[in-house]
Amino acid sequence: MIVTYHPEDSAEPQVWEFIHSRLRETRAEMIEKRYAKLIGEKTAPLDQWRMAVLQGAAAARRVLLWHLQNLEHVTLRIEDVDPLRSELTVEMSRPELEELRAAIAGSTAMDESQRDMMIAALNADIAKAPEEGLGKAPSKSSDAATG
Repeated sequence: MIVTYHPEDSAEPQVWEFIHSRLRETRAEMIEKRYAKLIGEKTAPLDQWRMAVLQGAAAARRVLLWHLQNLEHVTLRIEDVDPLRSELTVEMSRPELEELRAAIAGSTAMDESQRDMMIAALNADIAKAPEEGLGKAPSKSSDAATG
């Protein structure tokens, strides 16, 4: 997933390649906790958050940006992250979408109708996604970019 944050008051965008499989469990737990709190739930599985990012959900995108920035600025709080919608873009390749679809299809953390809706949305996105990955994006630190 290529994440680009380009604040209006900044000449240079920040670009990260976010690879969810490179997340440490502690970071995954932090993401789940913050996302669940923002959407008013007790828990929110990582796959649910990833799907919400893909669908453009504001809370999910905000948590993603917090995660990426917090790797470098460890005192940054989720409450301090408030980008304009136009400042943040997230792009996924077909292989990433197919992997996400498989994870959701095998998930027992959501009811069947919710899972079917997510899979249908992913199938539509897969049909129009680029065949190949987006390539290596520039980032400040490859460790920070992957999580």
